[in-house]
Amino acid sequence: MLVRYMANHLYKLFRLYEVGAFPADEWERTAREGAQVFSLPGGLDFRAKNLYYEDLWSELARHEGEAISDFSLGTP
Repeated sequence: MLVRYMANHLYKLFRLYEVGAFPADEWERTAREGAQVFSLPGGLDFRAKNLYYEDLWSELARHEGEAISDFSLGTP
């Protein structure tokens, strides 16, 4: 449920960004964070099974590899 909650939250922010109600610089940071979260195993699985967010996934794909936080999960 937490993954779905985050997807819904990101989707709403993405829509606000698209209509100009969410600042572009804020969206860029948010999208980078979202891309990191949804590139983890649970996020990848959720993306593969939830095509409702297909345009959000495409937007996040533009930001993959642009690390903004440490999501190393304790790996060296």
